[in-house]
Amino acid sequence: MNVMTGTLLVTLSAFSFLKYRPLSRDGRGLCALAALMGLLAAGAGGGNWRFQLIQTLLMAVVGFCCVARARGESVLRARRAMRRRLHRPQRGAAEQPARSA
Repeated sequence: MNVMTGTLLVTLSAFSFLKYRPLSRDGRGLCALAALMGLLAAGAGGGNWRFQLIQTLLMAVVGFCCVARARGESVLRARRAMRRRLHRPQRGAAEQPARSA
């Protein structure tokens, strides 16, 4: 079970890192933490069921936080880009001064 959930967490963190491209130090660190946690869980042997249950729940929380943070940064970048496009002056739209003959 640890191998399966660890592999799933590594895949999830790699997917969120590649799809959403977090730029902040916190976002990248959270994706790296999730990947490291998944690798360590996949490498760890089985244990008693309580330990595995707690480890699986913690991996689910870290995976959710990784995806939420990376997606939030992506959405924020898209909103900022749209706002910049809306407030940028258009070329050729400015009124030309009237020429006197």
